[in-house]
Amino acid sequence: QEEAGPIQRSAFNSFGSICSAVSRPSVPAPVSEELQDIVPSPGSLGHPEACRRPCMFAAAGSCASSSTCGFCHIPHAQRSFHVDKRQRELLKKLRRADMLELVTRCLHARATMLGIEAESSEVLGVMDDWCCQARRSTVESGESESSFAVQPHLLTDLERAIRKMNFSTVLGVALRNCRSVSVHADQATEALDRMRFQLTKRL
Repeated sequence: QEEAGPIQRSAFNSFGSICSAVSRPSVPAPVSEELQDIVPSPGSLGHPEACRRPCMFAAAGSCASSSTCGFCHIPHAQRSFHVDKRQRELLKKLRRADMLELVTRCLHARATMLGIEAESSEVLGVMDDWCCQARRSTVESGESESSFAVQPHLLTDLERAIRKMNFSTVLGVALRNCRSVSVHADQATEALDRMRFQLTKRL
């Protein structure tokens, strides 16, 4: 295994960044004293729904920087769900407005299913605004409302796959496929950080 890099050691205000296009490095910070008895690492905040990916080094019992590690140190009951190669290609072909509406619909459904509407309200509000902005841009540019000719069952399968992911991973789908730096992407990332703290304090 490769040695953990600076991204894996990122602090609270950066480990909410899901994709490199919108993430910014920061100085590592330890878990606050208030939360030390609840989470072993910054990346564990919001476990299991909004935490970061599991830390490979912690799983092997060798993470030397747990107090500043930007990955989750709490065991996960099951492996994370991901879209397959065909579905990733489909996401790339969707118009931004269609992709955002699909992801936002899945986020709302996930929050409702888990009863975390209050904790996720800021993230959902940002995503709703982002969808509206993207749809307006589509109309103003004169582009067709339809993304492209796609069989309906492929979109159904894609949405079904995304709905199996945890909340932060679903959000990551939008951030990875936004294809440009966006104020809304930064806002969603920052809102997710705050959501992680709120979910952790519920424990």
